[in-house]
Amino acid sequence: MTTANRILNILFADFQYSDQEKETMANLYRNADMTDDVKNYIQDEIAKHTSGMTLDGLIFDCFSAAIQLTETDTHYIIDDGVVDAEEAEQIIELAGIRNGMSKNAVRTIEYCMQTFNVTEDAEAIIDNVLASDAEERSKKVEEKTKAITEAAQKMKP
Repeated sequence: MTTANRILNILFADFQYSDQEKETMANLYRNADMTDDVKNYIQDEIAKHTSGMTLDGLIFDCFSAAIQLTETDTHYIIDDGVVDAEEAEQIIELAGIRNGMSKNAVRTIEYCMQTFNVTEDAEAIIDNVLASDAEERSKKVEEKTKAITEAAQKMKP
C-alpha cells in the first residue's frame, strides 16, 4: 500500500492524468505483482481523482468477466488476460452498450479499454459502437433543438 500511495502521489502531482500515465497504469495493473486489494485501491483512487468519475459497475464487471483466472493456494494465475473480438461482442451485448449510453458509461468503457488488455479487433468493434452512439446522441440533440426552435418561433412576444 505504501508503494501504491507513492505511485498515486507521483501520478497526480501535476493535477492531471495524461494518456501516457493511463498507459503506464494499465501496464502496471496488468503486469505488476500486487494483490487484488492494492489493485482495487489504485482503481478507486484514480476514479476519485478523474473529475469525480464513477465507473459503471455493470460495464466494468463485463470487461472483468473476459479475464480468465485460475486460483491456486496462494494467488491467481491469468489463463486468458486478453479481451478479444468475440468477448467484445459479448461485453457489448451483456452491458447493453448501444445507442443512448450515458456519459458515465462511455467514460467507463474508455477506462476499461485502457485498463484491460484489449486486442485491436476488439478495440475496433467497441470504437465503432461508441462512434455509432455519439452519432445517435447528436441526432437526438438536433431533433430536440429543432423542436424547441419551432416552438419558440410559434410563441408570441
